[in-house]
This record gives sequence, structure tokens and C-alpha cells, in this order.
Amino acid sequence: PSVANNLAWVMAFYQPNDLPQALNLVNAALQKENKPEYHGTKGHILAEMQKYQEALPELEEAQRAYANDPRLGSQLFKRLSDVCEKLDMKQDAKRYKDKADELTAKMPKRPGAPAAPPTAPEKKNETPAAAATGGPPTGSPMK
Repeated sequence: PSVANNLAWVMAFYQPNDLPQALNLVNAALQKENKPEYHGTKGHILAEMQKYQEALPELEEAQRAYANDPRLGSQLFKRLSDVCEKLDMKQDAKRYKDKADELTAKMPKRPGAPAAPPTAPEKKNETPAAAATGGPPTGSPMK
């Protein structure tokens, strides 16, 4: 299930994208193992497919795994904020954005490296080879 989840993430967010197949993979992972990380992957994929109503409960389930993780949690809460905006849930969108900003501020800074802007874009146009080295580590990509 972990491999299927990670492959689903790569298929969804690195070129060439295949969102329907990514969704099939993460659904297969969830049938084998019901983990909040996998719900996160599914929620991100559904949001990318503009299926916001379906994405929201999946992303909310992922909070259990990433509520205090500066890197992955900030990504999750940013996506939750975006989904709530699309669903015209303004108060929830603000609450999730504030949580994303809070976690982003907790990210460790690399010595000598410039700080990344809090709204840095996700890596969507990389090849799967780049994903192998620069993507979310095994066991974490909103598994």
C-alpha cells in the first residue's frame, strides 16, 4: 500500500500527470490499509481534479497524520484552505491558511540558504526521475 500511495503521488504531481490512474492507485492502497496519510494523497488528487466536495473529508482525515509536521502539514493545510475557498467556506479557509502559515514558520532553515517564500509553488512539472530524488520521502507524501 505504501508503494502504491507513493506512486499515486508521483503520477499526480510530476509530469506526465495521470490523475485518474493516481486516484485508482491510492484507492487500492486504502482498500489494503486505511491510513490518514493515504487519505491525504487521495484528497490532494481529488482537489487537483477539482472535485472539492469529495476532497475535503479526505484532506480533513489526513490532519491526524500531519497536524504538527512543518513541511507536509503546511502543504496539507494550504490545500485545505484552497478547497474551502472553492467551496465558499471562508471561515474554514482562513483557519486552515493560518495553520499552514504557522507550520511554515516552524520549518527549519538550512544554514546559508535563502528562506523559501511561504507560498512557494508545488513541484508539478518535474519528471518522475526528479521525483525520486526531490519528491516527498517514502512514507510521507500525504500517504
